[in-house]
Amino acid sequence: MTKKSNKEKKVIQKPLKVECFYTPPLGSKCTKIFEVKYNRSRGEYTQKNNWGYWTEKEENKERYICNDCLISLYKWNKYTFWEKITSEKKRNILRTYVNSNSFKHKRKVMECDGEGCETACCYGCRCCEEKSKIINELTKQLKKLTKLSKKVPKLK
Repeated sequence: MTKKSNKEKKVIQKPLKVECFYTPPLGSKCTKIFEVKYNRSRGEYTQKNNWGYWTEKEENKERYICNDCLISLYKWNKYTFWEKITSEKKRNILRTYVNSNSFKHKRKVMECDGEGCETACCYGCRCCEEKSKIINELTKQLKKLTKLSKKVPKLK
């Protein structure tokens, strides 16, 4: 094997410093500034935090979303998740990232910050987990009732 010359070697780019654009429903805009790392093997910046990657829309290519807000979007804002991320493949990728803790979320709040599920920093606190359980249970009940209502003959 021969060594690559300096011209053939891929250049290592410095991480991009970007600001999160996301504003959760009923919450205030996230102002977190974070770094997007350069993937040398692909020759481009990682796509994980690129909102255009998830939505597959050209107008979102220059918008970035932090890990906390992606987790919050997936866990607590399901309607927005389903509405904005329309590709089944991208939904599955994000689901895998969140469920496998690929985001290396360092800050899990165990007590509520007083602002509830609307803030990204609140994900994981006990009261929000309880709210999530209640919402999931009510959603199951609603689905059962919807199925039952379809079976009941309509009165004329």
